[in-house]
Amino acid sequence: MFVLVGIAHGQIVIHAEENVPKKDKTNSTKKEKSIDGSSSIRFGTNWSYTMRKLYENRAPYGDSLGNRTTETNLNCWSFGLGITNKLNAYLSWTGAFAYLKNGENYSFADEVIDSTFRSTTTYSYLALPLQLDFSFGKAVVFYAGVGVVPQILSRYKQERSWKVGNSAEREEVWKVKPDYGPNMFVFSVVSHCGLRLNMDNTWGVFFEPQLRFQLSSTYQEQDSYIHKNRSYGFNFGILRFL
Repeated sequence: MFVLVGIAHGQIVIHAEENVPKKDKTNSTKKEKSIDGSSSIRFGTNWSYTMRKLYENRAPYGDSLGNRTTETNLNCWSFGLGITNKLNAYLSWTGAFAYLKNGENYSFADEVIDSTFRSTTTYSYLALPLQLDFSFGKAVVFYAGVGVVPQILSRYKQERSWKVGNSAEREEVWKVKPDYGPNMFVFSVVSHCGLRLNMDNTWGVFFEPQLRFQLSSTYQEQDSYIHKNRSYGFNFGILRFL
């Protein structure tokens, strides 16, 4: 700014600078929301060594187990997608949608009539696992927790094969349990511990040994047996922090 004073005419003329730069609002950039790691989406798969606890139902429905005592364990794969939220520095909860499988194998041979029979039975469920975890660590996180697993039956399948004498082996698949169908709804509890590696502020991986115990029977109340699953395995997968 400058001032020009005219003595002869007794006038004061003030000229203001016209090219004063104005604040350019377009140059200001918004800060991107930082990832705080308090929430994450997780996708994982599960391998389990599944077995069953089988015993006679109470009278008048119960029946002896017979050859079913020789049933053996079955390896099954499951998978799920969930979201985890931290409650505080040490506690977090996880809700997920999962597809779970368990089952058993059966094999019988009769040398007298030279016959064999084999079957593999699988039960598939749509499940909503809910878990509460205690954890500590930053880049490497150790955690342990418990949870509940409501399950809705999605599929029953029994693959059978048999052979008698010199005849050719025959096969068939049953998708409905004889006599009474399985329960549509069962309830399980889980216990697990795990290790999580935070690769950066965005991604992580986890490995999680798990025990799953079914509390309600797979079969209906009028069935000859009470059948409850036991699964010992591990979960592993990736995390995407939000």
